[in-house]
Amino acid sequence: MTTFLLFSFLSGVLELGTVLRYFNEGYPLWNIFLMASMYQLGNLLFLPERLQPSLARGLGMVNGIVSVVCMYSGNLFPEAFGIVLTSLCIQIVRAEHKENCPTWIKRTFRIGGFLFSPVMVFYGPAVMVIISILAAVLIVTGNDGTVQKRRTKNRTISFVMVYHQMHYFIYTYIMPLTVIYLTKNIYMSVFLYVLTWLVYLLPEWVLKKNARYDAKRIFFICHLLLGVLMAVLSMSFLTENIWAGLCAWMLTGAGGGSVFCIKELTEANAVCNMPLSENIGHFLGSVLSAVIAAAVTDHIGMTLTGVSCIFVCMTLLAAVIGILNEKNREGQPGEKI
Repeated sequence: MTTFLLFSFLSGVLELGTVLRYFNEGYPLWNIFLMASMYQLGNLLFLPERLQPSLARGLGMVNGIVSVVCMYSGNLFPEAFGIVLTSLCIQIVRAEHKENCPTWIKRTFRIGGFLFSPVMVFYGPAVMVIISILAAVLIVTGNDGTVQKRRTKNRTISFVMVYHQMHYFIYTYIMPLTVIYLTKNIYMSVFLYVLTWLVYLLPEWVLKKNARYDAKRIFFICHLLLGVLMAVLSMSFLTENIWAGLCAWMLTGAGGGSVFCIKELTEANAVCNMPLSENIGHFLGSVLSAVIAAAVTDHIGMTLTGVSCIFVCMTLLAAVIGILNEKNREGQPGEKI
């Protein structure tokens, strides 16, 4: 459990720290978002059913070597490769040491990692080396059979989850960078980013205390609210209304925090591979943010949050279609024998 929580913490440091580091080094936004997508790609590539122990050990050792090379390369290509490998190795270690850890504890440690992410701005290469070597040692000395036990035959993805996650990762990284641009204070930026995550934890924490909550109703109410908030946030960029934008950003977690309801929308969603769906959405969303940043020169904040709002609407539409399809199947008469 201790190792799992430590690497949950380190995952937060690496994810947000990557964005802060390359912003501080003066790279264009599309480049920053693309490097952030490398972290998400590492998560996506973690497929327990395909990861043999020998391959895991090999990846761990290669990652340790690559991280040392990156300290002296000064080139984005090996650094991008290093981020992918480090992210992947973090997931390998977490899987090997994961026990029955409550979601809120896991997320709390990840949020703690966000708080410490500015260390990547000042000591990025060194932090990468420490994480990768620590991961390599744990992978190489770990239990050979642990990863193999985490197999799953279910490859079905939930488009509701994919669209929901794309909504978030299209716009999430522009927000702390906007705060840095406005305040010149990286710590204020990180604090506000963490605050949005604390708000995000509230819906599940509050609602699961009531065993009789209606998951469908909660999902639609929260996502309708989320759509409105994203529209307000987008317009606040256009009108340069800082306070309206800040309030909308802080409240987005109240809508997005209903993500746990997605699995309960339909029977089909209940058996979907949600971790895979989430990782697909994380990667596609962050890559799309890079594409948008490369294509749009003005009003990038308004554009990213506006596109994010569209994906909230797509999330709602996918949920409606899924529910209606299930009702139609239930209404069809069975075959006579």
